[in-house]
Amino acid sequence: MPTAQYGTDTPDVYGLHARQTIESHRSRILILPGSGVNHDLIREHGKEPHPKIDRDIKTSSDALPVAIIGAGVGGLYTAMILESLDIPFKIIEASDRTGGRLLTHKFSEADAQYYDVGAMRFPIGIPLMSRLKKLFAQDNIKGNISLIPFKFISDDKMGYLHYNGVRTRQKDLPTPPGDFFHFSEVGVSASNPDYFNPSAGYHGICGDVLKDYVVALTDDLQRGGNEGWKKLMSKDRYSTRAYMSLDYKPNPELNIGESVGLSDGVIGWCESMDTGSYDRALSEPVLDAMAFGTTDPPIDPQWMYIDGGSAKLTDAMALALKTPDSIVFQTPVTAIGLTNPELGVASTMTVEYSDGRSRQYSHVVSTLPLPVLRTLDLSNSNLTLHQQNALRQLQYAPNVKIGVQFKSAWWTYGIDESKAPVGIVGGQSSTDMPIRTIVYPSYGLDRPPSDPAVLIASYCWSEDAQRLAALIVDFNSSKFDADKPLSNPLAKLVLRDLAKVHNVDLSFLATQVMAIHPWDWNTNKYSMGAYAFFGPGNFKDLYTHMTQPAASGRLHFAGEAISARHSWVVGALDSAWRAVDELLNCSALWKPKMADFHSKWGFSQDWVTPEGIMTAMRSDKSELVPSNEHNLHKQHLYMTQPDLFSME
Repeated sequence: MPTAQYGTDTPDVYGLHARQTIESHRSRILILPGSGVNHDLIREHGKEPHPKIDRDIKTSSDALPVAIIGAGVGGLYTAMILESLDIPFKIIEASDRTGGRLLTHKFSEADAQYYDVGAMRFPIGIPLMSRLKKLFAQDNIKGNISLIPFKFISDDKMGYLHYNGVRTRQKDLPTPPGDFFHFSEVGVSASNPDYFNPSAGYHGICGDVLKDYVVALTDDLQRGGNEGWKKLMSKDRYSTRAYMSLDYKPNPELNIGESVGLSDGVIGWCESMDTGSYDRALSEPVLDAMAFGTTDPPIDPQWMYIDGGSAKLTDAMALALKTPDSIVFQTPVTAIGLTNPELGVASTMTVEYSDGRSRQYSHVVSTLPLPVLRTLDLSNSNLTLHQQNALRQLQYAPNVKIGVQFKSAWWTYGIDESKAPVGIVGGQSSTDMPIRTIVYPSYGLDRPPSDPAVLIASYCWSEDAQRLAALIVDFNSSKFDADKPLSNPLAKLVLRDLAKVHNVDLSFLATQVMAIHPWDWNTNKYSMGAYAFFGPGNFKDLYTHMTQPAASGRLHFAGEAISARHSWVVGALDSAWRAVDELLNCSALWKPKMADFHSKWGFSQDWVTPEGIMTAMRSDKSELVPSNEHNLHKQHLYMTQPDLFSME
């Protein structure tokens, strides 16, 4: 039986993680005193929950619209789904554009004079991207976007690595690299044990830290079961750094001894070279490693780029909406809550705007980044204490990009200090200097050498991003003097690091600058961070509680953070699908739309048991719809919010 209807064609590790997280929460509820639930009426007894909300509305023409807060990719996807089901809606956007964290900055309207400030690359070859890949292929989207290969590695590996003052082309790095970058001088042992030996090195150690969990999870996926997931969750209290320091025991084949724990120097070396964020929960890099090819055989990610910038996608999604005036811009929301809280499920929702106006809606789907949502007045939305704590505790990662428009693509056609061509086409270079990662364009490669070109001169996150952000605060692109770039602290730092990484003359780079556009997602009032950053134990608490409605079943939460595939665009799509499924399950008026919804938009492997994927029932329309015993989402909603339903 095909599984394409389920949002992902091939079961992936994120689906496994999501399912097991919900199943574990279900088990806790069943044994929790005072939960009001001591047996599962849906799974165990085949009962059907009937929503109490909207029972008094007889026809759709009498229904108030659904408010969608935010016109990013999640909000637009929610709108596309609702429109296809003939459910009225209104998108409310605080800024003057669609896209949210899909933001493309144009230095000019000329060809290739832009860079993606937000999401910029899409690995459509890996299973977890299936829903996004299907969005790209929709008839009302594919005609308005063009995908081109994203060069993750520079042609001929001409990109640079520059650490501890040592520079080399990626193609010239010895195999194995040994102590090429002199990390032995900063605390990494080269004898007893020799961390640079051919069996180890930073690459071998980083892989070994994750290996046992990757193998165990792979076995879960291939054979069924959850022993690998349980093994990983037994370490979920650790950040990656803490695990490497306190609990990690190297496998014998690395030849670095078998003592538990690595030194701070070795961990710092791994983090510098791995460009990872070791403050995340250990589970995060394990899942990433499985998704991006640490499998046998490895998966080709098929990295793609949207020609013209990622904002083209949300432009196409907005264009696909046929409802007149479906989006209102420059309308910040200040409060969301029940109109009459004392009425409970019988109340409508009221959304208040910053100009003092307000409007009533039947339901609200919030796709706001969670830090932004927390700034709203939600006092009449009756969030549970767990939901309030989840909003407070979740971190969003700082992220900085600095785009620079140059008079020419000097990184391709220029000459370095040794009179050799720089010769870099696509890909990226990495360094331990403040700019950290340099991303070369994968587009506009056929343009004349004398044409202007745009470089992402710095792409960094975590502590590195916070450092540069302090300089970005005082930078004003409109007042920047391109004739004197070295007089500006931020520009001088960026150009200085670029010159060192590429071995080119700093004064030459200064003459090449046309414009600089830095961006710090952490200080942007519409995002307050780049993407969800889950520390130890964070995910299970947030996911299990934010996948429940608030406001007596009328406020539904979406956004990449509320997805197992967080920090990716596809996570926003998955969460939007789940929010609509939640809305339909909670509304007596709209629940009859469920079969049509599944037929058009599929189901999600995150919310159906593995057995359900293979044994899903066919309705009279022949679409795949999981039965109640396999429908994890329906079970989750009833077990966590039983007061919203009756079992008639």
